[in-house]
Amino acid sequence: MLHVTALSREPAGRLRTLRIGPAMPKSETDDFALQLARARSDVILTTGANLRAEPGLETWAPHVLAQSGLDRWRSERLGRREPPLLAVLTSGRSLDLDHRALSGRDRVLVLTTSEGAHLLAPHASAHGIDVIVREEVGVRDAIACLRDERGLANVVVEAGPSTSRWLYHDPCLVDELMLTLLDGAAAPGQLEAAPFETLAELRALYDEAAPPCVVRESGGRWSFQRFLRRGAQLQ
Repeated sequence: MLHVTALSREPAGRLRTLRIGPAMPKSETDDFALQLARARSDVILTTGANLRAEPGLETWAPHVLAQSGLDRWRSERLGRREPPLLAVLTSGRSLDLDHRALSGRDRVLVLTTSEGAHLLAPHASAHGIDVIVREEVGVRDAIACLRDERGLANVVVEAGPSTSRWLYHDPCLVDELMLTLLDGAAAPGQLEAAPFETLAELRALYDEAAPPCVVRESGGRWSFQRFLRRGAQLQ
């Protein structure tokens, strides 16, 4: 699976996750890298918490991929003519079924508990939502469900640190990491904890690391790097 994350590097070298929201520093290069990851995927896995953090967010909507031209690249180069599915990991208690990110899709997968399914069932079908009941709401279980039970091999995870940190527990599930790193420009209120503390700790998990690409944009100095585990079968 592929994890996409944006971190800020503090002067002492500690890494912290950039908080999703309107105040997050912007980078056109980061936006393109994120859309590229989505274009490669069978399914994008996010969380109800991410949707609540940005109620107006629509970047998962298929028309956004079309605007970048990556939908054509996806079709011509990867042979995938349908947009990636969107899967939401949620308790179901606060999921807004009218969220803009869920619109314009034939089908959305929601992974939740039996209690969450009971809350969503009256309106799920009308919103094109396929509710998948799990014993517990967890990212590792969700990935296993999407891969093994739904046959969705290429899973891209976009989630906050409280969810994504579980991906790096032994055994690490992340075959590929697309890392965006912002050097020291984020305000304290725009930062959260991260699943790893330093770049050295992160590099120890991977067999290969592409040289970082450094770009200066209005939001600050950005570095983009791709990490791979040996033998990862990813496009």
